[in-house]
Amino acid sequence: MKKTVSSLFSLIVLPVLVLCFSCLSILCLIADIVNIQETAPYGQGFLWCGIFLAVAYLFFWYLNRMACFVWIEDGLVKRKGLFYGFYKECKIESLQSVAVFRLWREGDFICFVDDSRHKFDRCRKDSYICIKKTKRNMTAIQSVWNKPIENRGMGL
Repeated sequence: MKKTVSSLFSLIVLPVLVLCFSCLSILCLIADIVNIQETAPYGQGFLWCGIFLAVAYLFFWYLNRMACFVWIEDGLVKRKGLFYGFYKECKIESLQSVAVFRLWREGDFICFVDDSRHKFDRCRKDSYICIKKTKRNMTAIQSVWNKPIENRGMGL
């Protein structure tokens, strides 16, 4: 199976949000340096710049986890963050099941349910490995998983 991005929705929406908040922080810095708002106290732009950069970092961190790469190789299901970290692998033989969860806005996700304690929480490092449910992903999974795929309904 080729490397596939876990969520294309996250890959499209989150970089736009990171860019918006980064631009807002730059605009706040420029406004404070030029002191466009004469009534605002000096340094308020630096404060807003810090807040916008912190929010941009949170979106960047979320992007790294939500739009991660997932692939099957040598009997292992592997996951790696989009930019760094968030690595996990599990053997196909050790999987308890493969299940489909539905998210409210993003649609159906195929999750490789292993013995991890954290259920369908895609932000945690030890959560299930999940990919978007597409025909290509389903055929790739069915080629290595010969048991039925469960439908678990709504996820978190």
